[in-house]
Amino acid sequence: MNRHFNIEMQTTYKGIAEMMRFEFYGARALNNQLNSGKKYKDLKPVYQIIFIDEYAWNNRNLINHYQMRNEQGENESYYPLILRTYIHMPAINDIVKEKELQRLNDFEQLVYLFENNEKNDILKSKERLVKVFVDKYEEMQKDDELWSTAMAIQMGEARYRYGLEDSFEEGKKKGEELLLIKQLESKYHEDCSAWLQSLSNEQIEAVSSLILVCNSFQELKDQVMSMK
Repeated sequence: MNRHFNIEMQTTYKGIAEMMRFEFYGARALNNQLNSGKKYKDLKPVYQIIFIDEYAWNNRNLINHYQMRNEQGENESYYPLILRTYIHMPAINDIVKEKELQRLNDFEQLVYLFENNEKNDILKSKERLVKVFVDKYEEMQKDDELWSTAMAIQMGEARYRYGLEDSFEEGKKKGEELLLIKQLESKYHEDCSAWLQSLSNEQIEAVSSLILVCNSFQELKDQVMSMK
C-alpha cells in the first residue's frame, strides 16, 4: 500500500492540548516510517481520520479536512504527507433533522450509530456498511483474547491522554532522582538507590542540600533520618 491510515475514536475532548496531540500523532506516524537507510521519497502519506464527539471550533460541519496551505488557501504541495480529517459526530443529529433517517448514506448511518448507539433503527433502514461494522464488533466481543487486547489498548491510551501532564512531572522527578543517585555514588562510592527510594519527598529534597556538607554516607543518613 502507498498510504498510511491512522483512525481514532475520540469520545472526550480536552481543548487545545487534544488538538496538539492529534498533530503529534500524525507527525509520529510519519517519523516512524523513516527507518535507517530509508529515503524521504519512500515516505507514505499519513491519513488521520479522527471521530470526535464535539462540533468543530469554527463550523457545524460533519466532516472537516485539513492540510498545509498558504494565506491564499493554496495547497503547500500536490503530494502532502499529512492529511487530517475530523468527523464531528454531534453534527449527524443536525443532518437527521434535515432528512429522514432512511435517507442517510452509508457513512452517515455509521456516524449515527457511533454517536447514538441505536443500531436497531439503523439496521432496519439499510443493512450495508453499518451491518458490516456491527457484525465485526459482535464477532470481536466473542473473542476473549482479542476483546481484552482492545480494552487494554483503549485504557492505556486513556491513561496516556489524561495523565500526559502528570507523566511529564513524574518523568522529570525520576530524572532528578537518577541524577541524585549518581551524585551520591560519585561522592560516597556506595549504591544509595534503594535507600533513596525509601525516603519521602521532603527527605529527598534535604539530601540534595546535605550532600554538600556531609563527609560520609553514614553522616548523611543520620541527618536525613533525624527528620522523621
